[in-house]
Amino acid sequence: SDLKGRDRLIKPEALAVTVDPAVALPVADVILVTVKSGATQDMAALIKAHARPDAVVVSLQNGVDNAERLRAALGRQTVLAGMVPFNVVQSPDGELPLR
Repeated sequence: SDLKGRDRLIKPEALAVTVDPAVALPVADVILVTVKSGATQDMAALIKAHARPDAVVVSLQNGVDNAERLRAALGRQTVLAGMVPFNVVQSPDGELPLR
């Protein structure tokens, strides 16, 4: 759900899933980087080898310099730094949904 508690259903047939970077990266418009900091350079090498130059790379990693490390490795590729904020709020019925 989003921050206002709204849900959105995405049907499984609408998703294409693979663990192969050579398959996933060439067709990606946006690449979300979520690896541990120690794997940033390896991920940058995979992106450089397989991604389109117009794909946007978003670093959602812990640490303060991962986006900069990606920028240095990827040259003119657009690299953004992001974060995933969430909170746990106890509802009146005792549930603890992530918000």
